[in-house]
Amino acid sequence: MDTREAKVQLPSYLIGDLAPKEAAMLEGHLDVDPQAKAAKDSMARQLLPVMNLTAPEVGEPALSKLFVDARRELEKPVYQSSTMWQELRAVAWRVAAVLVVGAVLGLSIYGLTPGNTIVGQLTTSNGIVQVLRAGDVIETPQGVPMTLDLKSSGARVDMDGSAALKVSRSGEETIVEILRGRVIVGAGTKPQVVECGESSIAIDAHSVAAIDFDTPFRRIVGQGAVVELQRQTISDVARDAERLYGGRIETSALPERVAKRRISLYGVGLRRDEFLDAFKSAVERYGVAFKAEGKNLSLSYTGTAGNTADESESVLKVAPLSGSLLYTQEGDSRRLSESLSQAVVVEDSTVTNLESAAGAMKAQRMVVWAGRTDMPYFKLDATVSNYITDASRNGGKVVVASALPAGTVLTEGGLRFKTGALIKVGEQIEIALPGAKGGKLLGVMSSGIEVAKGDDSNTRYFVPVSAGR
Repeated sequence: MDTREAKVQLPSYLIGDLAPKEAAMLEGHLDVDPQAKAAKDSMARQLLPVMNLTAPEVGEPALSKLFVDARRELEKPVYQSSTMWQELRAVAWRVAAVLVVGAVLGLSIYGLTPGNTIVGQLTTSNGIVQVLRAGDVIETPQGVPMTLDLKSSGARVDMDGSAALKVSRSGEETIVEILRGRVIVGAGTKPQVVECGESSIAIDAHSVAAIDFDTPFRRIVGQGAVVELQRQTISDVARDAERLYGGRIETSALPERVAKRRISLYGVGLRRDEFLDAFKSAVERYGVAFKAEGKNLSLSYTGTAGNTADESESVLKVAPLSGSLLYTQEGDSRRLSESLSQAVVVEDSTVTNLESAAGAMKAQRMVVWAGRTDMPYFKLDATVSNYITDASRNGGKVVVASALPAGTVLTEGGLRFKTGALIKVGEQIEIALPGAKGGKLLGVMSSGIEVAKGDDSNTRYFVPVSAGR
């Protein structure tokens, strides 16, 4: 496939009318052809105005004629001449045929192939807009938040870097399934259903909720350039280290219950020594010791009297920021409304309502991580923005600094700089970055760290693990 062939297929691809095999081939070509990818992004933006048109009632005869005419136009040969302007004109007619159907039918049955319903648009941090179809899985890399606007329900989903979700349709209802990460969901004129594992969250119309679904996942990009290992077992992390950096890490001497302990590591541009140092820091509280055997390592269990509470397999945090929502898990339904201090935490299938102050801090923390309010491309509902900046509600000013230096490794208990300095949550940290100074390390997550400046305004710095790209 060359650039010209890719451009010819783009209109059908963007409206979901390309066969799965052809779509896969085109997507593979877009990864290696910058010119074709630029054309795809440009064409997607041109389709958006039509996607936003209101769909009127259309009679059955008119629908049949539209589909017949559009299909006939799409089946016409495209290459009528080698002259570029004629080629582009042929493509334009094909696009126009489909746009007529889209303008008349709206998005509920937009596109000519059943099962490829367009449900909204996705905006990345660098302003690129993509069409979203039902069944698509969206994944945001570290430090790259995205915004999802759902046409059918009028809802908006703001995703933190290191989040993943899937959107599907059930009749007239649009369902958002959060696979992992932190999101803020603002419902439109209709309630918005959000699913997280075995839990369901029905966000009432015009309400806003913060959701954090912390669940195991593994993501490694570029032979260790980006490492995200969340809630992985010690033995699994050892195998990942072998694949990333070579050598052997023997874990057979560990008791099974220790080898299955879950830890989390995040970093960008890690060398072998940096990764292993962070690995050691994360497992030493479980009584695990490292022993060098030439180029290989062996792990042993020495016992510990410290706190060895394991990370739960998954933790779900839900908090209403405006309006109300209904949380349901295994038949247990709880309505959370009005008060921003309300929140629930689901850990090991146990649902816990937090006390007022703790709930406020949980909601605040979720917003801090997903919000990043001073970034120009992140525009939250005014209610949420006010909540973050209102000091009377434990808010305060949130300042986003430039990214942590390459080689920094984050774990669930703190971070290790490339220099080897280890800082634990609750300790003082010095940051020599534009936009941020030192303070107290409040929290560590996959997308960055939060530091309290300690001033009267309750200023906090959010420092992402990597710059948006």
